[in-house]
Amino acid sequence: MRAVIVEDSAEDLLNLSALLRRCHGVEIVGTAVNLQDARKILAEPGIDLLFLDIQIGREIGFDLLRDLPSQLHVILTTVHRQYGEPAFDHDVTDYLVKPVTEDRLLRALSRAEKKCGDDRLHRIAVHRSGSARQMIAIETILAVVGDDKYSRVISGSLEYQDYRSLRDWHALLRDWHFERIDRSTLIRADRILALRPFG
Repeated sequence: MRAVIVEDSAEDLLNLSALLRRCHGVEIVGTAVNLQDARKILAEPGIDLLFLDIQIGREIGFDLLRDLPSQLHVILTTVHRQYGEPAFDHDVTDYLVKPVTEDRLLRALSRAEKKCGDDRLHRIAVHRSGSARQMIAIETILAVVGDDKYSRVISGSLEYQDYRSLRDWHALLRDWHFERIDRSTLIRADRILALRPFG
């Protein structure tokens, strides 16, 4: 999905952009800090998703919604919880309270994909034997580390414990650029920026 972010807070923009870059099914094609710039970017064809702050300086993000094409999916972002009802009156896809967290963002993206009739994020269940299953996007997995009887799955900034062996994970992730660098570690090779040897 091709996404645009409209956000006047540099900190919130940085956080959301960093989270979205971990999702290979999403491409950020533009950002804006006011509604005028947002309208120019959104005039370009082929945009699927808009992350829209509700309060942008003295402007209100809802004013932008009147001008949007119906096929554009909107995820509102705000520090205020009281806008939930008017947000869904505008038929938005989701409503995220800032600071946006990785788990909550993935759920919002899943809703957007279902509305698009698409499924570009590939999910897998991780869990310890007998415990609740947590669905995570394979695109966010950075490494899997063998840990005694279990594996530790590192997904973005989060970590999950799973019952599978490292060999099982190697087979599951064979089409996702993962390489086994030692007896206990799988890493996603296409996400490595640099290597620093120790010892």
